[in-house]
Amino acid sequence: MNSNRKIVARLFAAVLFSLVLVAFLLLSYERTQAEKILYTGKENHMISLEKARQLTQNFQIAAKPGELTAGYLGRSIFEKILRQEQCVGIRIYNAISDNGSPTFVIVGVDTSGNDIIYGPVGDEIMPCPPWCPPGTSTLVSGRPVVAMKN
Repeated sequence: MNSNRKIVARLFAAVLFSLVLVAFLLLSYERTQAEKILYTGKENHMISLEKARQLTQNFQIAAKPGELTAGYLGRSIFEKILRQEQCVGIRIYNAISDNGSPTFVIVGVDTSGNDIIYGPVGDEIMPCPPWCPPGTSTLVSGRPVVAMKN
């Protein structure tokens, strides 16, 4: 009987040790996943002018007359957002203003992909239409565009 108690005690200790080990591994895994860097700010989002024209043309063909096709935000709000210590990029949300018109909201994003909401957030776009380039959009019309300096 004494040996049965020893076996049960060892079995109990082994099960308890296994449970503690599994709990430790699960907690450790969650912590490393939370700390994992998802965004660096160096992702490549460049596309060709041809691809940009195709994408915007696809949208404008599907858009209803007078529907928001673009919006202008000045560089200042982007700079303010990007100057935040943890900010590696900007997320753009489609939104609806209080008067019912579509708009965009921009917010900084940290390396884990979280919105940085306790800092500058952008809105108040100049919508297109009516604040559009003369004629149609340069991405759609094929008009000359300002060349980027390398």
